[in-house]
Amino acid sequence: MPSNGIALCRDMHWAFDKGMFTVDDNLKVVVHPEVESDYLKQYNNKSLYIPENAFFRPDINNLRYHQTHIFGLYSTYI
Repeated sequence: MPSNGIALCRDMHWAFDKGMFTVDDNLKVVVHPEVESDYLKQYNNKSLYIPENAFFRPDINNLRYHQTHIFGLYSTYI
């Protein structure tokens, strides 16, 4: 089911999985305030491409899980 995926390059996928950034309910990128990467910061508050067909849009429940359980976890690895 496509609702559990966002197309990202390998490096951005890694950063997303580590919680360096998340996607809010409005499908905008939120970079964690403690992230020092200028590369990631340039995407803060940028909107994702939103497919016209709702079937291909990220599921809000999956995004909320990431927002509450994954976002910011990278700092526990440092």
